[in-house]
Amino acid sequence: MLTVFGTFNGYPHSALHDAVVRGIACPRGETQLRAFEKIGVPPPHLRISVEHPAGQGLTGAVSVTLFWRGRLVLGERKNLSLLAKTRAPSIVSSDINVMTDRLWHDVAELDRATGSAKAVGP
Repeated sequence: MLTVFGTFNGYPHSALHDAVVRGIACPRGETQLRAFEKIGVPPPHLRISVEHPAGQGLTGAVSVTLFWRGRLVLGERKNLSLLAKTRAPSIVSSDINVMTDRLWHDVAELDRATGSAKAVGP
């Protein structure tokens, strides 16, 4: 499941949603796919939030968070580049791609280190 939250410099949410969907990386390679299979039932929830406020000096941020059974697995936050201030929402696609690729890598590493990529916490 995918949830996209946020705003991007006054653009319609549909433009932001399309940019996010174009940027999402899928798990790849044997270790990432094996870790994903462990958390694949029920399907995990990927929440992506983009905040890019309109205004001078405001850069915004992107956060990518993976939940499974309502519990946090991993998450990451990144500031948008200053270049994003003058661009359309499509500028975030590459950031989303890098962040989701790194997320799947981290899920695989968590699985390798602990034997379980399932949700962390009590």
